[in-house]
Parts: sequence; structure tokens; C-alpha cells
Amino acid sequence: MNTTDIRIIQSLWTWPTRTSGSRQLSGSWYQKRYHFMSWAYSCLQFRKYYERVELYTDAWGKELLIDKLRLPYSAVHVVLDDSTAPHPQLWAKAKLEVFAMQKEPFLHVDGDVFIFAPFGESLEQAPIAAQHLEEDYPYYHVSVAHMREHFSYYPEAMLQEWERNPGVYHAFNCGLVGGQDTDFFRHFAEEALHLIYKNAAHMEQVRAQELNIIFEQHLMYCLAKQQRIPVVFHRHHIPANHAGLTSLQGTPNRRRYVHPVASFKKNPAFCLDLKNKLRREYPEYYYRIEHLTGELALS
Repeated sequence: MNTTDIRIIQSLWTWPTRTSGSRQLSGSWYQKRYHFMSWAYSCLQFRKYYERVELYTDAWGKELLIDKLRLPYSAVHVVLDDSTAPHPQLWAKAKLEVFAMQKEPFLHVDGDVFIFAPFGESLEQAPIAAQHLEEDYPYYHVSVAHMREHFSYYPEAMLQEWERNPGVYHAFNCGLVGGQDTDFFRHFAEEALHLIYKNAAHMEQVRAQELNIIFEQHLMYCLAKQQRIPVVFHRHHIPANHAGLTSLQGTPNRRRYVHPVASFKKNPAFCLDLKNKLRREYPEYYYRIEHLTGELALS
């Protein structure tokens, strides 16, 4: 059923967990086992529709997803072992580095994105593609306010957008992001990394975890707008509570794209739906995860 040559890429960076001295790689899920079920179901669904599904990770990520769970990625790139950040809660930072590595078109999807149909030519051939436009969601105001209180450096594209539209903060949701314009993504990664490192001394004064949506999602919006590059969205008119994206109910007939953002990963009902889907559709991987529960401390 593989339909297209577009590369799907995913990235797992374990440094934020390792640097805290923890082995609890839970990914904000209700229980650790569901984090691995999510990776398995995401990878397997993408392999159902796409020939090239590649993983970018570090040695521990490879040990977990490839050596132990044996997920069927078409290629594995162990390139994040030396990646660090000024704060362990800047979990999206390695994603920027992965963007900068790309020399051919790609779509990066998070390990909690599940598809039930291919994306289609319009999205796959877009200069820039993203999950959806986040139109002035309330939590951006809080994050930007903290940043503007403490930071000393901001990219020019961000300053221009703030001047044009004061108090309005749009962004691209990057659960799905990528495109044909790899030069844009290299430039974006460079600008985002400058934002992080030029303000590294101030990270303890802000809520570092809130900055991920700024340097990943809001900055990308500002740069695309500054450069007037067209953007194709997979979904439209998604509200701030992400209604319409966060349920496995109705898949695959009525719902063909699912992304349980934020607190939805802690919802026991969603986790049960994920568990049941993996067990029913890919029992080999489900039972492998269950068998490894003790070894990986998945409970």
C-alpha cells in the first residue's frame, strides 16, 4: 500500500531524560508503556502508506525503538548523541538540528501522530507543510510575555511580526511539518538555535518548557510570512483545545489523522483505545512491548 516517495522522518532525543538522571522516558504519557505503544503504532501506520520512514535518534533511542522493539523504519540515523541544550525542558531543540540535516524534501511527524490515509500530493509537494495554523491561541501570550520580560535577543522576523500585529501570535502546529524547501528549514533551524543560545543565560528565569512552542512554531510562522513562502496545512480551523484531532474513535472511516497533543496523552480512555488498536492490528508489536515491560520499566 506504499504510495509515494516523500520521506517521512521522526526524531527521538533522549538527552532531556538522561541529563535529569532518569530512565523514565514517558513522553508525557499516562504510563511509560503507552509512550512505546505510541511510537510503535505511529511508525507502523506510516509504513503502511509510505516506503521511506526514517528515524533520527541517539544511541539510547536506537536501543529502545530498533534493537528492542524492532520497529520497521526504512533507515535509522544515530546522529543526536552529542546534542545538548541550555535547559533539559527544551525538548524541541534536537528537532531543529534534524531539520538542518535534511538535504532532500521531507515531512517530519511526531511519535504521537497516527495516520489512516496518505497525505496526498498537495501536502507532499508543498514548499512548507504543517499540521494546522494556530491562530492566536491563548497560551502563546503567556509564553511570549515571559520571554519578552527576560530575553535580550529576538530574531528579526519575530520582531517584524510583533510590530505589524502587536499582541497577536500565530504559529504553525509542528506535529506534522516539512516540505520541499529544505533551504528554508536550514535557515529556520539556524534562527531558532540563535534564539536559544543567545538567551541561554536567562533560561532559569523563564518557564523553559513554554519556549518550545515559540522557537519551533511561532518563529517558523514569522519566517515563512517574512519570506512570503506559501504554506499548505493538513487540517484547517482547529480550535485551541485541538478538538477533532485527539480521538481514535471513528478511525479509519471518519477520522484519518490523530494527534493527541498535551494532556490528551494522559487520558486513560485514549490510552486504552491506543492499546486496543495496537493489540488488534499489530499484535506482534503489542506483545513485544508487554513482554518487555519489566526490562524497560514500562509500567
